[in-house]
Amino acid sequence: MTESWVRRFLANDKRVFVLLALLLFFPLFFHGWRFGIPYIKGGDEPHYLVILNTLLNDGDFDVRNNYQAARSGSFDAGRKYAGKLIDPHIAFFLNDRFYFWWDIYEDPSTWVRDKDGILNPTVKPGVDPKVLEARRFPGHPVGIALILAPFLWPFRGTNYIEPAALVMSWLAVVFGAYFFRRILGRFIQDIFTVNLTTLLVFLGSPIWPYARMFFNESFLLFFVLGAYFFALQKNSGLLAGIMIGFGILMKPVIVVVALPFFWFWLARRDKINALLLALGCLLFTSVYLGLNLDMFGTIASPSPFKFGNPLLGAYGLLFYWKHGLLVFSPIALYVIFYWKRFLKEGKAEAVVLLGGFALYFLVMSCWWCWWGGWCFGPRHIVPVIPLLMIALAPALRDYPHWNTGKKRLFWTLCVLSLVFNAMGALDGYWDSHPLTLLMGNVS
Repeated sequence: MTESWVRRFLANDKRVFVLLALLLFFPLFFHGWRFGIPYIKGGDEPHYLVILNTLLNDGDFDVRNNYQAARSGSFDAGRKYAGKLIDPHIAFFLNDRFYFWWDIYEDPSTWVRDKDGILNPTVKPGVDPKVLEARRFPGHPVGIALILAPFLWPFRGTNYIEPAALVMSWLAVVFGAYFFRRILGRFIQDIFTVNLTTLLVFLGSPIWPYARMFFNESFLLFFVLGAYFFALQKNSGLLAGIMIGFGILMKPVIVVVALPFFWFWLARRDKINALLLALGCLLFTSVYLGLNLDMFGTIASPSPFKFGNPLLGAYGLLFYWKHGLLVFSPIALYVIFYWKRFLKEGKAEAVVLLGGFALYFLVMSCWWCWWGGWCFGPRHIVPVIPLLMIALAPALRDYPHWNTGKKRLFWTLCVLSLVFNAMGALDGYWDSHPLTLLMGNVS
């Protein structure tokens, strides 16, 4: 009886989508054991929020006054960091080189408060006065602010920019789920299987926690899945190029996920779509370089790609206790074993999906900071997790033919994946495994 009711529920698209949206939404209001208005946690989040605030409230990208205001008690870096010590992620180009905050200031632990109780950075001895007078620009790409500013314009000058930005992150994941479901429908016609796969992919992986965070990753997930939807479902190189282009403004290396369907169109001699895709990517790359030129006087990025050990990065992104996908989402083990069948059934389109994941995974493995700094789980590959996990659908389709032991193992891994990521979504301890919540590690 229960199984029949669950199957009927999961066969209803609207009910499942509303359920998924609500489950992604309610963690925004939790901060560990505390409940209240959504606010950020840390890592790079406050710095993205500073970029958003300076664009909305000042109309520029000079963040010097915004970091000063945050240390004075404003919400420019978020409610949690108002009046608190925060290292300014700034950069500027002078004398043919980039300067960063650590080139100018002592370690934040040495900063002192003035007579008004405001924290002031301690300048390192011998710093050129010209450096101290220069304008301060973000050390991160400013795309996240440019993209969100039109939607958050009504909140400028208020303390509601932060919760509104987090709601936008949630919406990005919700619409990403819509794109994912439409892509999945190209391979699986059974509505029950499509809906169950969507729930398990978006709730049984670190996608769930990132729906309540203000990182680039939730928005990149939306743009990646949107690009694949327009490429595969609508056969539109123009729209796919625009989606990837918006992602380029946030993180230029995301362009590699466009290569598989660029190849897909070339293999089919569809030169028009391949050209439109390339033009879209080139246009937004030009905008990105133009922003660098305007802020720094050079097209060079203040945060260039730095290579690390790719073998260490690949191993870490899969197996590392603090940031490995298979550790945070053990259900992915089943997915890996079903990719052979999915490739056989889906043919070229399945190759395109796997290629998008593989290329971006390879790039992130090569980066020196593959773990993503202080964050939750495998942050850097969150945008392409659905491209890998889509092969969960053929596994679910085969479920009735499994023996009892295989079914029990599957649901055990499902439950663990859902529990681990629910803990993360409820603002559990970062830079560790969700099981540390059981030891009281809640922020």
